Amino acid sequence: MGALAVELTPRDLADIDAVFPPGAAAGQRYGEAAMARVEL
Repeated sequence: MGALAVELTPRDLADIDAVFPPGAAAGQRYGEAAMARVEL
């Protein structure tokens, strides 16, 4: 559970945003064919 002790500085957060800007991971996780096999 060491991840709970991690503290990110404002600089850390800015660096993360520079590499993965907000919205960069938008969209479906799986394609339509794979989603058709998921019972939702």
